[in-house]
Amino acid sequence: MVLYYQHFIPGCSTIAKPLFALTGGQKRKLKGSRGNRRAGTFRTLTPQDWDPACDRAFEDLGSALLHCAVLAHPDFDRPFILSTDTSLDGLGAVLSQVTAGEDKARPIAFASKSLSRSQAKYPAHRLEFLTLKWAVCDKFSHWLKGHKFTVWTDNNPLTYIMTPKPVVGRL
Repeated sequence: MVLYYQHFIPGCSTIAKPLFALTGGQKRKLKGSRGNRRAGTFRTLTPQDWDPACDRAFEDLGSALLHCAVLAHPDFDRPFILSTDTSLDGLGAVLSQVTAGEDKARPIAFASKSLSRSQAKYPAHRLEFLTLKWAVCDKFSHWLKGHKFTVWTDNNPLTYIMTPKPVVGRL
């Protein structure tokens, strides 16, 4: 159920990281050359694998499901606000909009993603750029294409992406 509602839970992948770690090393069943299934090697989970971090993640996800944010419907005549943030645990983004008659932005959608092992080794500026690219090009592209939007980020080097000077080297 959590995966179905993950778009409504801010930071879902970060909260669920201890639970994902339980199945992280599992191998899937493979099909043999004749279409029959070969048994893959599965690690059997024991009660000792479930630790206090898993309990906390389970409780936090349950609470998040009960208290999901009330999302606003997008108004394509108004500009969007894309807020991005990156941590060593994952990427996060919120698409929001100031609705008519209100002075506060209301969320339209949330997105979060865990980092792969190689991505976790990226420097901070590259992770922040990865978050921005992922949010604009992958997660919210269907809302943002052809519409005005503002990016809110806590990473100062990203503010220079839209400068007229060509970027030299690797981001």
